[in-house]
Amino acid sequence: MESPRSSDIDLSYDLRETAPTTEAETALDKRIKHFEQTVQECGESWFLPKVHNLLETTPEQQQLKQKLQFPFQLIAANQSFPLKNSIVAERIARRLHIPIEALYCSEVLQNRPHHFGYEDIEDGLRQKGIPIAFSVFGRTMQLASDLDLSKGMNRLFFMHEAFHVPQGVELIQQARFWMPFFAAGLKTDPPKQRVLINQEYPAYGMEVESANVVMGDALRQAALQQRKIDPSTMLTSFNAEADELGWAQMITQLSAAYYPNGSVIRESYPDLFKEIVRRISLRDGFAVYEKMGNNLHPVIR
Repeated sequence: MESPRSSDIDLSYDLRETAPTTEAETALDKRIKHFEQTVQECGESWFLPKVHNLLETTPEQQQLKQKLQFPFQLIAANQSFPLKNSIVAERIARRLHIPIEALYCSEVLQNRPHHFGYEDIEDGLRQKGIPIAFSVFGRTMQLASDLDLSKGMNRLFFMHEAFHVPQGVELIQQARFWMPFFAAGLKTDPPKQRVLINQEYPAYGMEVESANVVMGDALRQAALQQRKIDPSTMLTSFNAEADELGWAQMITQLSAAYYPNGSVIRESYPDLFKEIVRRISLRDGFAVYEKMGNNLHPVIR
């Protein structure tokens, strides 16, 4: 698919078209509204009060404080997007005789990078136990049917995926290169989704920073004092279930490698942190590539 330009094709639609008309459209619409409402409540009652209490005596602290609020601002900003229901958007895209991806990517090219759609999570991701994911070129937040944001770890995963939304802007602007690159992974036997690991470093970095906020700076302090954090204490902080211990172990391992020298704001990621992120992506079955200068290098086990 070529990089869509609004001057090439007519992307206009009537707002009346965006009202759900089928059972499937209505069901997804209800799920979207529930997700949006839950995210708002999660921010207001659980996360944002902790963020507001953070120090902001340095420019880096100020920028981090703003960045931590981004996932909740993103969902709020997208609420008014008429095409956020991907089943509705697919219907309109068929009428326009264009791929749905062109319809969504055009929002980015028209300087509306906060707009995206919602859809069911892909089978492959669901089978890996991934409850939420963001598709860069699909411009969709993919939700598992059993996504439960009352679980603290799922809240972290949501924030991780939210940070991927603005990353797609540069890739879409350079779609002639990146779209064939990502599509090539789906043509292998078996198909293997490609991941640009450079985009995972800041997303996992912000996941660690978010977890540290919830835990009252305990993760950073443990790294400064060169002591380990018991993952079970993280379960307590997040009011998480025992079956989420594996996720807690992953976050504590990442935080020990990230702090005290890592910084998303300075784009500084320690080598061990990057190695752990690479291993996570490989373990999850992705074909992992890293951009170094102008070259792409496959990451192997």
